[in-house]
Amino acid sequence: AISVPYTVDDEPTDSWTIEQVMNWWLSRAHGESDAAYEQIVESLTKQLESGKESLINDHKTVANMFEGKTNSNENNDPQTNVVQTVDESNAKPEVKVAPKQEGTILIEIQTGDYEGQTYNLHPKARSHAWVGRSQGKKFREKGISLPKDLEVSTTHGRFELLRNQLVYVDTGSTNGSRIADLDIEPNSPVVLESGMLVTVGQTVMRVTLL
Repeated sequence: AISVPYTVDDEPTDSWTIEQVMNWWLSRAHGESDAAYEQIVESLTKQLESGKESLINDHKTVANMFEGKTNSNENNDPQTNVVQTVDESNAKPEVKVAPKQEGTILIEIQTGDYEGQTYNLHPKARSHAWVGRSQGKKFREKGISLPKDLEVSTTHGRFELLRNQLVYVDTGSTNGSRIADLDIEPNSPVVLESGMLVTVGQTVMRVTLL
C-alpha cells in the first residue's frame, strides 16, 4: 500500500509525490462512482415500484369491468343472453421487482485501541464497507476507520455482498488479514459466518450476521 499523508477529502499540495496524487485521485473517483451508482439504483427502483402500482390498478379496473358485464348478462332473458368478454390481450403484464439483496453485519472490536466499539455495516453489491487506517468519508460513514492501528494499511480490506453472500476480502494489505488465526489470500473472498474473528493489524473484529 502507498503511504499517504492525507485523506480522500483533502486537496493535493506541492509536497505530494506523483504516486500519492494518483492514489488520491483514484480513491476520490471510486467514492464518487459508488455514490452515483446508488442514486441510479434508487431512482430505477422507485420508477419500477410506481409502474407496478399503476399496472395493478389497471388490472383491477379491467377485472371489475368484466365482472360487471357478466353479471348484467346473467340477469337478461336466456334466449337473448350473450356473454360479453373483455379482450385482455393488450393488457400490460405485471412488473415484478426483484427484492433488494442486502444484509447487515454487526462488528464488535475485541482487542486493540478500539476495543469495545461496535459497527453496523450494510454492504451492497456495488457499495462495499471498507476497513483501513484511512479517515476518508467512506471509511468513517459506511465502513471501519482505524487510524490508531499502525499495522493496518490505509485500505486494508472490505466487507461486501457477493452473489447474495456476505464476504470479507483482504485488498492486498501490507500485513495481511487473518480469520480464525489463519492467514487469508489477498483478493480472495471468504464467506462470513456469525462468530468469526477477523484480525487486521492489532484489531480483532467479531462478526455477527443479522
